[in-house]
Amino acid sequence: MDNFSEKYKKCRECQTLINTPRKNEVFYEVENDEDDFYGKKYWTGHQVDNYGYPNIFQRSRQDLTGRCLYWLRKVMEYKGTPGKTLEIGSGPGAFVQMLKSVGFEAKGLELSPWVANYGRNYHGVEIINSKIEDVSENMELKDIVVMMDVLEHFTDPVESMRHTLSVIKNDGIIVIQTPCYNHMSYEEMIATNDPFLIQLKDQEHLYLFSTKAVTMLLESYGFKYINFIDPLFPYDMFLIASAEELVQVGNDQVTAHLQSKPETRLILALLDLYDEVNRVSNEAEIRLANNKKLEQLLSECEYDREVRIQTIHKLESLLKESEADREARLQSIQKLEELLKESEADREARLQSIQKLEELLKESEADREARLIAIQKLESLLKESEIDREARLESIQKLEKLLQEKQGQV
Repeated sequence: MDNFSEKYKKCRECQTLINTPRKNEVFYEVENDEDDFYGKKYWTGHQVDNYGYPNIFQRSRQDLTGRCLYWLRKVMEYKGTPGKTLEIGSGPGAFVQMLKSVGFEAKGLELSPWVANYGRNYHGVEIINSKIEDVSENMELKDIVVMMDVLEHFTDPVESMRHTLSVIKNDGIIVIQTPCYNHMSYEEMIATNDPFLIQLKDQEHLYLFSTKAVTMLLESYGFKYINFIDPLFPYDMFLIASAEELVQVGNDQVTAHLQSKPETRLILALLDLYDEVNRVSNEAEIRLANNKKLEQLLSECEYDREVRIQTIHKLESLLKESEADREARLQSIQKLEELLKESEADREARLQSIQKLEELLKESEADREARLIAIQKLESLLKESEIDREARLESIQKLEKLLQEKQGQV
């Protein structure tokens, strides 16, 4: 076994949760109804004080119009013709009375003498004060054996089931409701607040089975035909099993049987009322779920509306900032346009000045060209003058020489 939680271990093979450590078997016997665990106080105080369940007197009334009708319908779908029934752990005996009311020869089996006596007086049924291990050997075979919320309390479920199945006819059925362990870890159950958590009852729910474990247990005794049916409560499993192939009885046949006698027509009316209550309840749950969904959508819508309002306020603020920035940009643009106009006017004046300067430059270039020509002409005349001057100088020098010669001759 592996550790599951502080009070439970888990079988690696079949996934059953086993309460450990626990009291010895004597603790679960009922010798003194006033003090023993499963005695009178279990039904009048323990379940009320520790779990908030109805006490035995309230259950005697409530069960007849509630879960007993659900169980009866399922049982009659497989055993429509009344036969012999036994409910192990029958409590006050409400379901035993229900089976008896539709024609079954019904008996109960209960540990507490006080509870057994209460059931005999209140429900008018036979409840045997014993456990199955002590009476199975001499018990008449049954068409139906019922165990509602009992299997999890057995100190030795394998041995108790052996005795239980031994009192069922070859074509008989066993009807079981017991908590169904769904293989989640304890930590996952805590994290998700799984409804199965309330079934972890120390020293009370000694074995919490998975569907695999119950199947293995039943098949080991030859009950290989097993139908798992939708349970009344989400944390339970509900099943009908047999050693022979299961054959369902048509609803018309069940209705015909219940209509055949005055005393069973009341049960048929209760079943019809139960179905109608369930229909109305289911519709109410659907409407409630729709209302919750609408409330959630409305809440989301309101949240979205609030977010949108905040977004609008933010956008309005940004728009104001943008408008202010736009105004500043507009003023800047206008100023730039004015500067541009001034620049354009200055540009035009500069352009005219450039054009005038270009004209003056052209005139200057033309004057320069004329001056250059004049200079070139003057240079040419200067060269000619220099040549003439040179010739005159030579002529003067020559005449001076001739003059000197003449003066020497004189």
